[in-house]
Amino acid sequence: MPLASIDTVGTAAAAAIRRFPIALASAWACAAFFVAIILWNGQHPGWMAAAFAAMLGLPLFAAIELWSERRRSDAGAPSRGVAPLLFVLSLAGLVAFALQWPHWNQSLQVRAFVQCLVLVHAIAAVLPYVGVREPNGFWQYNRSLLHRFAL
Repeated sequence: MPLASIDTVGTAAAAAIRRFPIALASAWACAAFFVAIILWNGQHPGWMAAAFAAMLGLPLFAAIELWSERRRSDAGAPSRGVAPLLFVLSLAGLVAFALQWPHWNQSLQVRAFVQCLVLVHAIAAVLPYVGVREPNGFWQYNRSLLHRFAL
């Protein structure tokens, strides 16, 4: 398999940044928090909370953007205010998650994170096809998600 050229990688990266800016900002925030946790010794419960909340934001914000793209392409799409509202509500939920995190014991933190992780991945699997009658597209989309995860 031939390697991609630097120009191709740069073009694809720029397209991804334009398409998913909030999801990628969430991913970069997650990485930055974990790097900071590793580099600075000590207990940082607030940083851990922010890192895990940002990790949950990646699939959630990507799903909202995919749903928004599909709705923009439809003739009978809802008003443009729905997608920004979903982004704001999702961000508020992630902030609430991060604010509650330090008050939980470790077993509750693990359970809450796993439950939220399953939820946001279920949202990522279903949300882009909400209100769209394309059962074959739904299954092909989720098959491609599974293949990307497995490989």
